[in-house]
Amino acid sequence: MPPLAFDLRRQLESVVVQARDKSETAARAALQRWAVAAAKPFGHFSLADRAFRKQLRARGIQAGDRRNPDDSQEIDQLTQELAYEYWHRMLFARFLAENHLLMHPDGVVVTLAECEELAPSERAPNGFVLAARYASRMLPQIFRIDDVLLDVELPANDRLPLERLLAGLPSQVFTADDSLGWVYQFWQSKKKDEVNKSGQKIDGRSLPAVTQLFTEHYMVEFLLHNTIGAWWSARHGLRCSAVLEPRKEESGRDIEPRMKHGLNTDKDNNKRVSDSDPCFIRVSSVAENEFVSSMAKKFTYLRWRDDGTPAAGMFEGWPGTLREFTMLDPCCGSGHFLVAGFHLLVRLRMHDERLSAKEAVDAVLRENLFGLEIDARCTQIAAFALAMAAWKFPDENGEPLGYRPLPPLNIACSGQGVVGTKEQWTKFADGDSRFKEGMERLYDLFQKAPTLGSLIDPRTVADDLFTLGFDALKGTLDTALKKTETKGDPDRSAVGVAAQGIALAASLMTREYTLVATNVPYLARGKQDEVLRDYLEKSYPAAKADLATGFLERSLDYSRPGGTTALVMPQNWLFLKSYEKYRVRLLT
Repeated sequence: MPPLAFDLRRQLESVVVQARDKSETAARAALQRWAVAAAKPFGHFSLADRAFRKQLRARGIQAGDRRNPDDSQEIDQLTQELAYEYWHRMLFARFLAENHLLMHPDGVVVTLAECEELAPSERAPNGFVLAARYASRMLPQIFRIDDVLLDVELPANDRLPLERLLAGLPSQVFTADDSLGWVYQFWQSKKKDEVNKSGQKIDGRSLPAVTQLFTEHYMVEFLLHNTIGAWWSARHGLRCSAVLEPRKEESGRDIEPRMKHGLNTDKDNNKRVSDSDPCFIRVSSVAENEFVSSMAKKFTYLRWRDDGTPAAGMFEGWPGTLREFTMLDPCCGSGHFLVAGFHLLVRLRMHDERLSAKEAVDAVLRENLFGLEIDARCTQIAAFALAMAAWKFPDENGEPLGYRPLPPLNIACSGQGVVGTKEQWTKFADGDSRFKEGMERLYDLFQKAPTLGSLIDPRTVADDLFTLGFDALKGTLDTALKKTETKGDPDRSAVGVAAQGIALAASLMTREYTLVATNVPYLARGKQDEVLRDYLEKSYPAAKADLATGFLERSLDYSRPGGTTALVMPQNWLFLKSYEKYRVRLLT
């Protein structure tokens, strides 16, 4: 599908900005009706109402709100969480419906019109609410089934304006390639303006809004074509001879020939590329030739040297097969790099390993793609974008694979702060000293995660348990959390959910990857708060002048020996004197 047209992008921006204002106003009113901020429940509350309020308050603590000595509680973070989840459930439902992916629990595709017809029998106020319920059931990795916020309903006078906003968007918005990438950028735009105008130092609560930027598709493709594309082309014998004559100065002296821009393939896609063509393929069969030439034409931004090899190199240090290849985006935002990598890798694995489309989709999700993101809400959008790409991917007949449960996605929030006390965390170890130590280290390491995110390096305090035992640690947490939920302890359950997410993030942060590709966050040292400034000073002193160069350092740490880092970032560190020591260190 084509990218979102400019006029539709402006319309989407207007709708999303209005939706955030309206949904946050409605969410705060809903939480106040449940006495979440009050020190005591309202007198007319039933036992069930009191239990629900207690769950909401525990969810607020998990979101980062504080409980005061008089037992009243902040609700700012919970308000934002509820507003985000309510609106995005509706939004994701519309995305699913417009792409013929919205599923009834019985396994049948339904439209929004059919949801409207079914609403009375399903005890839903209308079709939008029912569609949102269906969407949340389809996306358990995005909307936790046990999340109490999914049970908060807004009254009609608050809900209907949101539904009208969503209904006013044309269907093209929901089928364009890059719409999901713009959604969260627009959701954060007002907050970003407020933070920038305030002049305050940027901390964990404001960092995502200020540093998240939409990455244009050509930037993503350029980096992936000149890494994955270059490696795969070299491995399959693709060579491109020089086709440009040396340029002449006015004096007649030859200038170095320019590197070739893309491929000089025949316009007739059915014509076999031969050795006489400037771009030729040395392979063993016609079928192999046709596929490789077809893929080569898709590497639009792949650059070549005059000797016919990829300009970025042959990537000899990479593994020999795609099964062993891993790619991390440590600042994955709404998943742009992950989705582009997904489309590329699925096709390549179908060819290399003779996999079906379904098998290749599952293999890529399970083995190749990994994402970290400081903002939990943005992590949800990345997961949804990747799931949509998997469901829409064409099968061998060109038809979308359609909805089905997917393998667990390797996407985690690296900015999840700790919730509760260390004693509450260690209780999950149930007397096991090795797991108790692991829980203590998780707790200490992620104290400042909302500000540091993917900069955190668990390997700096790692021992055998910490580097090798995360799956076992997470398994223990899963089991303990199930026991906690059956006991009806919402506060302890909230602690466990936070610990689960942190354990998953830590497991991804201890690994090394073949390719690290991302658009790093930018933030000059003068705008950094004390936590971030001190961490960069201690961990990356030569790169401390900007968060971007700090992330360059961390990205290099994420790379395995022989691996590659490909980043969108400012160029000033390449020539400014303040980075001279840094450049020397990188080159020596």
